[in-house]
Amino acid sequence: MPDEYLVEEDIIEEFKLFASRYNFNYIIAWDMPTYLTDYDESRVNTERSISYIDYLDREFNVIPLAKGAYPEHLHYSCSEIYGRGFKTIAFHISEYLYSRAKPWPYIKDYSLTSYGYMMHLLKIVLEYPFNEVILIGGASPRYYRDLIQLDGRIRLAGYTWYIDGVKYQLYSPEGRVLNLKDRFYLCNCRVCRENAVSRLRDLSNISLHNLLINKYLVEGIEDKLCKIRLEIYDLILDTYEGLVIINELRVGSRYSMWRKAFNIVGRYKPKYLIIMGNLVSPHDRVSYDEYRDLIETLTDVSQET
Repeated sequence: MPDEYLVEEDIIEEFKLFASRYNFNYIIAWDMPTYLTDYDESRVNTERSISYIDYLDREFNVIPLAKGAYPEHLHYSCSEIYGRGFKTIAFHISEYLYSRAKPWPYIKDYSLTSYGYMMHLLKIVLEYPFNEVILIGGASPRYYRDLIQLDGRIRLAGYTWYIDGVKYQLYSPEGRVLNLKDRFYLCNCRVCRENAVSRLRDLSNISLHNLLINKYLVEGIEDKLCKIRLEIYDLILDTYEGLVIINELRVGSRYSMWRKAFNIVGRYKPKYLIIMGNLVSPHDRVSYDEYRDLIETLTDVSQET
C-alpha cells in the first residue's frame, strides 16, 4: 500500500472492513512510513504504529509489526510490543535492503551497507524473547541462508518471488537469480511442465515458478530440487513476436519469386526478417528497374517491421 494511504485516518477503518469481510485469521499491523531520511517522522510514526496495534488487537488476531528506521525507535517499538504480551513479531527487512537512502550520513558509520544496517536492526529485534520473528521480504534466494542460520526463531515471508517474477528474474534450483530479459528457459518443475512452452515466459508463470523454487529452498527440500532440470537459452524472439526467414531470393533470375516473398512479409508484418543466401542472382544481369523496385521494397519493409 502506498505510504500516503497508510497515514490516512480512514484507511484503517477500510482495512478493518476488508479484513472482516474475508475473515482473515491474522493480520500484520501496522505499517507506517519510517525512513532514515526523516528522523522525526520515523519517531512519530513508530509511536503511531503502536497505537494502531492496540486498536486492531481489540477485534483481530494481530501479529505486530516492529517499526523504526533508527535503533532507538526500533528498541521502543519492540519493547512496547513485547510489553503487551505478544509472542510473535514481524519485521519488514526489505525496507532496508532496497532502500534508496544508504545508512551514511544518517548513521555515522562508513562501513555500513544497506544489508549491514538491516542486520544491525534485526539483531535488535532478536534481543527480545519473542517465540517467532517473521521477516517480511526475507524469503528470497539472495538472503534466506544467512537469515535462517542467524536464529532458530526466524520465519521467512514476503512476495519477493512475485516482484522478481514480473521483472523477468527467474530462480534456479541452486538458488541463483537469473535475468531472463533476453533469454529463454525450459524447466520440468511442477509449475512449468503444466504450461505450454509458449507460456513459460509469461510473468505469471515465472512468478509461480519462483514461488515453488523458493519454497523448496527455504524449507530445504533437497530431493525435490535435485530433480528439477533448468536449461537457459539465448532468446531469438519472444513468444509474442513474429519472425520470417527468406532464403535465396536471387533477384534478377527469371525463376526468382522475390516479389511474392515480400508480399507474404507484408501480409504478416513480422517483428524480424532474416534474408539468407544470395539476395541477387550471381548468374543473371539485374535491370535498373528491378534494383530500384528491390530497394524500395526493402525500405518499405524496414519501416513496417
